[in-house]
Amino acid sequence: MTLGAPLHDLLAALSRAAAPILDLIAPERCGACGDEGALFCTSCRAALLAPGAVSLHPPPQGVRAAATVGSYVDGLDAALRTLKFHGVPQLARPLGAALAAPIAAVTAELEGAAPALVAPILVPTPTDPARRRERGFDHALLLATAAGEATGLRVVELLERTRAVEPLHGLGRAERRRALDRAIAIRPGASALTPLDREALVILVDDIWTSGATFEAAARALTAAGWQHIAAVAVAREPLRERRGTPMGAV
Repeated sequence: MTLGAPLHDLLAALSRAAAPILDLIAPERCGACGDEGALFCTSCRAALLAPGAVSLHPPPQGVRAAATVGSYVDGLDAALRTLKFHGVPQLARPLGAALAAPIAAVTAELEGAAPALVAPILVPTPTDPARRRERGFDHALLLATAAGEATGLRVVELLERTRAVEPLHGLGRAERRRALDRAIAIRPGASALTPLDREALVILVDDIWTSGATFEAAARALTAAGWQHIAAVAVAREPLRERRGTPMGAV
């Protein structure tokens, strides 16, 4: 049976309202390993979010530099699933703060090619409105906000979803690109930005980078609107794999 949207939203709201009470009753558990005692235990922080952890990658189309904190399959997968699917938005703070090193890496790479770049701005990739309502938060915005606090950079919501997109985890590279074609656009409020803002390095922020289709769609929208310097960072990288003709991926 499929729940209607109003009932679904009501149940989601009740779940969010009960979360503080459950937090008082249930012990805090690590979002990565599940051990009791802390939201992100000392061992997992050391293993997954080591200071300065960064991996540079060949960037997606339309993006000039790209980096992640680490690999999705080395433990960051559990933390990101806990954040998004188990309703623990507090995990966005340590995960987003860890993006400081990838942000510094892509900034340095592009500043080497264009020293006169305006200070970067952090732009979260837009989340599907239905998924945002279901979860009660926008994970990409929370990650970008935490990254902004760690780096002192501004967070600007430049992008929006123009339509709903089916879940991408069962799609291959070409299907993902088609699904996201013209699904991301510049928010109307972006017209109020100054010419100097439009010269800034835009650093796209997301949780997982699989095929790069989301970053590419975002970059196309930004490029069409006049932004020339675009980079991308994500918490984890999971390259899209093909197994027996079935695409495998996280996003």
